[in-house]
Amino acid sequence: MKKLASDLAQRIAKRISIDTNDAWSGSHQQPVIVGISGNKLQSDNIMAYMSNWLVGIEDSSVELQDQQQTKLVIEYQGWPEQLFEQLTIMSKQNTVPFSIEKIHGDSIVLSAK
Repeated sequence: MKKLASDLAQRIAKRISIDTNDAWSGSHQQPVIVGISGNKLQSDNIMAYMSNWLVGIEDSSVELQDQQQTKLVIEYQGWPEQLFEQLTIMSKQNTVPFSIEKIHGDSIVLSAK
């Protein structure tokens, strides 16, 4: 019985590992909403920086832009968490024009420095 239970546990763990790799590593494109707090010049600067340095952006469009806030919809080749991770790594550099406020589902909020 112990041998059978051990074999079953190993098969289940292997199947979970395969399913997880397929879900996270497979081709996945998802719209991610990025909110930017700051004036128009700061927002434009952040958008230009992201388009030059982020990996996986297929397309982006401005959904809303006023004097204090910009809302982008980015078609991202990956998961929002992966985009958040890229932005987090970038924001730790002193040269980037933004800091990360929060992530909530498929929405990321940045603020201008």
